Amino acid sequence: MARKSDRVTGGKRRQRKRDKVGAGGAPGDCSARDIEFFSSFSDFERRKVERTLEWRSFAKGETILNENETSDDVYFIVEGNVGVIAFAESGRVISYASLEPGEYFGELAAIDKQPRSATVIANTPSVIAVLPGAEFRRLIKSNPKIAYAVMEKLARVIRLGNLHIIGFSDLRVQQRICLELLRLAESASGDSRDWRIHPLPTQQEMAMRIGSTRESVGRVLSQLSRSGIVHRESRTLHVPDLKKLEEMVLPGNRRWETRRLDRKRRKDVFFVDNEQRSADDRRIGDRRNPDRRI
Repeated sequence: MARKSDRVTGGKRRQRKRDKVGAGGAPGDCSARDIEFFSSFSDFERRKVERTLEWRSFAKGETILNENETSDDVYFIVEGNVGVIAFAESGRVISYASLEPGEYFGELAAIDKQPRSATVIANTPSVIAVLPGAEFRRLIKSNPKIAYAVMEKLARVIRLGNLHIIGFSDLRVQQRICLELLRLAESASGDSRDWRIHPLPTQQEMAMRIGSTRESVGRVLSQLSRSGIVHRESRTLHVPDLKKLEEMVLPGNRRWETRRLDRKRRKDVFFVDNEQRSADDRRIGDRRNPDRRI
């Protein structure tokens, strides 16, 4: 029987083609200097750590680690992009994060020695430095700067988790999509009038992040574009007026509700998926058309 993570790689396990140089070596020009986590280290400390690193290369779509594995290594991304995902009981893919060079993952298992809490897959060809869990714990105990940096990251993860909980419990699909766009948007060259998202995630990636479907994401993006709130150029999504996008997220926004109920302006309304309609909406629909009741 295929493992859940095999579904992400097209139904077959790819053989890991690791460019494995071993401890103390690195592919190409890579070294511990390329890892932001060690930027505060002296040359002596960096060389000491470098002797314990194992360098690996992963192909696009390759599984780096699986949920519930018992390993405790910590992974530092030097090149490429990786996705952190999990699987619901139904088999649906849930995306936690997309990580870039300079970021790291695997620290939870290194700290508490529990099985992995998520699966990590290479979104692009990636070069990763792997630090043994025992060495990671030694660094935390011996280096206050490293310990504080790890605590800061864990605090960010908790805060982001809280936002996601609020989003899933309080916000409708179109609001969650707008919230995700706000999270990804960055000011272009410090110009507050030109916000953009580059590279724009695929509709499937966004759907995985917010717990929706690719079709819902595509529909909302099209409606945002027609309303002039965003416009797309290749892999870049421009947000000319960030305030308008923020207004779409506010729960209980009366202007939003007025537009939703105004039939004359129906084409400008952001429709809510059937699964996201409120209980009141469903009851109203059932009264109007009793034959639709299940």
